[in-house]
Amino acid sequence: ANHRSRLAQLEALCDPKDEEKQAALKKGDWVCCQPKPFHHKGALQLNFAANDRCCKEACPGSREDGIDFEESWRLVKRARQAQADHSRKSAVVAGASDLHLACRKCDRTFLFSVKDQKFFEDNRLAAPARCPSCRGPKKDKADKGTKGQKRARSE
Repeated sequence: ANHRSRLAQLEALCDPKDEEKQAALKKGDWVCCQPKPFHHKGALQLNFAANDRCCKEACPGSREDGIDFEESWRLVKRARQAQADHSRKSAVVAGASDLHLACRKCDRTFLFSVKDQKFFEDNRLAAPARCPSCRGPKKDKADKGTKGQKRARSE
């Protein structure tokens, strides 16, 4: 829960829809991540590039302890992608009927049957993003060279 709230705070600092915030942010700005006693309710603190120490008076945070603003953008993007992947997986688990999914490689629609959904859920796998015809060659390529060959043992 704490991790989620920190990501939400970081996302609020990085909100691309807020033009006023975006105009104020410059390359080299950084975010101080010190805990509760130093920042109000443990909130993240944005610091400008010119500051090497946190702008909060009693905070011991420094640029080295913080996160570069560019890195915070990458964290937010990764969190958004993980959240999208999680919602896609949750949709699969909740559905009790066959699903038609779009392949991310060839954009064709493919059937994701209830039986397949159950298998993916039981094995804690995310819903497939590629259709069977696009998954096949990649799987064959990974398997090639290993079938029928014995691995050398290292002792």
